[in-house]
Amino acid sequence: MRSSAAIATAIAIICVAGRANAQTAAPPDQARLALAREVLQEQGGLTQYEAHIRSALSVQMRIVKDMVPADQTGSADAMFTVMAEEELKAVPAMLEDAATVYADNLSEAELRDMLAWSKSRSGRAFYAKVPMINQELMFRQVPLLKTIVGGAVQRAIEKTCTETSCTPEQRQTLTAIRDKLLKGGA
Repeated sequence: MRSSAAIATAIAIICVAGRANAQTAAPPDQARLALAREVLQEQGGLTQYEAHIRSALSVQMRIVKDMVPADQTGSADAMFTVMAEEELKAVPAMLEDAATVYADNLSEAELRDMLAWSKSRSGRAFYAKVPMINQELMFRQVPLLKTIVGGAVQRAIEKTCTETSCTPEQRQTLTAIRDKLLKGGA
């Protein structure tokens, strides 16, 4: 779904902006950073991050397949394969960013508590199920996201047409684009 792609793009922009800000911030406390890395490793580390990316792409692919003609699904599959390869290359940097954010925002005591829970039987079971849980959440939330994005796009059309004095034909074209963006998916 293109609205999913728009949301993903917005999140990426926010993350990049946050990363730029983080690069100018003071380095995190090294003891907390080491604990944060250990917490993330106990929570599944690289494997967990990779599973999350694969899960998110799986949801997006399923939605896109509903939107493209049957004879083009092979191209969509190929595109998502390349996307997965590119995103998976970034996993080590993403994991390090997560460790830095944890170290910057959590106390040593909080990190130690997280580590203890992550090492517990319940913690390990939970983190093993996180990719499946996230994927299920994404599938269930697609209709809600479509509604939210649809409303935002409609407000953008109204504002654009008010500010630029759209003709009825231009409004109709923008509305058709909105409808096409929201077509498909759940």
